[in-house]
Formats: sequence, structure tokens, C-alpha cells
Amino acid sequence: MKILIAVDGSGCSHAAVEDCRNRRWPDGTEFKVLTAIDSYQLLPPLVDEQEGQLSAAGELVTKYQQELQLQFPGCSASAEVLQGYVKHSLLDCAEKWNADLIVMGSHGHTGMARLLIGSTSQAVLHAAKCSVRIVRHSVITDPTADVVVVAADASEPSKAAIKHILERQWAPEAKFVCVNVLAPFGQVGIDSDSQPYFDYNDEHLPQMRKQSQEMAQGASDELNAKLGPCAEWKAVEGDPQEQILLLAKNIKANLIIIGSHGRNFLERAVLGSVSDAVVAHAHCSVEVVKIPSK
Repeated sequence: MKILIAVDGSGCSHAAVEDCRNRRWPDGTEFKVLTAIDSYQLLPPLVDEQEGQLSAAGELVTKYQQELQLQFPGCSASAEVLQGYVKHSLLDCAEKWNADLIVMGSHGHTGMARLLIGSTSQAVLHAAKCSVRIVRHSVITDPTADVVVVAADASEPSKAAIKHILERQWAPEAKFVCVNVLAPFGQVGIDSDSQPYFDYNDEHLPQMRKQSQEMAQGASDELNAKLGPCAEWKAVEGDPQEQILLLAKNIKANLIIIGSHGRNFLERAVLGSVSDAVVAHAHCSVEVVKIPSK
């Protein structure tokens, strides 16, 4: 597994590195700590200033690279400083390096900043071809304990999220809660072929509830079969993003894993982008799993 960690010297990016250090990774995992210096400024910096920025950036990524290598001797860690537009540099590196996961901090905490996540994080989340984890550390969660909410449905992105979990190493005491949310009448959802459906009536409600329970339980059963007794399931009704966030807060989760359904602008607009809303408002870290490009 290849993990690209984006840092910029802020407390948020430090949290991203700490998040990786607090988790378990199998031997052979490759880490790359990356930072980018935006060299396309309106007024080019003085040569000495630019050299100073590059030197400081090099020291930063080397420090984190050495910490990761020391903590995970069976893995490999490298460091790199790029020059150019930050989001483009990060995305280009992730694609060329064939990263499986990008880990980065979130600068948005309140108001519009929270909604937008931060321009770089938002751009990477939408444009990256691999999975992306936006890290937040919360005072109500324990960053060293794996308490994970898994959004489960019958879609291919949801199946990819379960596969993603099974390919990872977890602490023996890790706990997963697989949840399926049945949206209320008239709300857009996704069927088993990842196509939008728009409503259902009371006549269909018992069957829809049964399907919701089956999807949540199926995901839980799969995790328990492969990882041991670690998962339970819940089927709830309401607004998907609100219910996922409420569950995560109630069980003091430190991670939400959700598949990304939005593959283009129209679908993202129509479906309301549940994953975007969860990332924007979650108190804890969120990992958005994407189906690997073929």
C-alpha cells in the first residue's frame, strides 16, 4: 500500500502525520511525505527567500519521514519537496506514484471555512483518483483507538470501502459500526447499480426497511468473517449525512469511512454529495474511498 502524506508545517498537517503514526500498517507499506512550494506567485520571491523556503520545507518532510521510518521499520518512507501549484503538484505526484491513499489535514473548522474544508483539501478530495483521508483530531475521540463508522449500501463505492478496510491492518480492539440510512420520502438516493432514485411510497416502506437492514448487516457480517468479531450494524432512517454524523458523534468514532458516489459534476449535484457533507461537518477524520481506476 502506498500512502502519500501532504504537509505544510501547520498544526493540521502535523495531525495528518500523527494520524498515520497512530494506526497499524503492514510491512511493505510505502510512505511518501510531500510538501509543495507555490512558485507561481504574482511577485516572484527573492532568490534568498525562495532558497530559505526550500530548505525549511526539506527539513520538515525529512523530519516526518525519519519519524515514520523509525516507528515502522518494516515499511519504507521517503520525502519530497515539489515546486508549483500546490494542489496540482500533489495530485500529479499521487498519480505518478500510484498512491493508494492521500492523507491530509483540514484547515476548515467553523463557518464557511469548515464548509469549504480548505481549497487545497477540497480540490484534492474531488480530483484525486485514489482514496483520500481528511484528518481532524477531536477532543471527544481517542486518536489511538479504532472506532470506525462505515457507510454501507449496495453500491460499488460502498463495496470498495469494505474491500479497503479488509486490506488494512487494525488493532485487535478495533470496533466498526456499519450503518445504512434509509432516506425519507422524496429524497434522492442510490440504488444497487449506483443510479439515482427519487422517492418511494408507504407501500414500499417495509421492503425498503428490510433491504436497508440487509445492506448494513451484510457489511457487518463480511467484516466479522474476515477480521473476527469486531463489527455491528445499524439501519436508521433520515437524512443520510445527518444520521452518519450523529452516529459517529454518539459512539465517539475517530474515523468515518464512506464510498464516493460522485464521479462527475451532474451526479455530484443531483445526489447532494453525502460524502462531501460528511467531510465538511464531521468532528473526526473521514476517509473517502474511491473505486481504483482501471
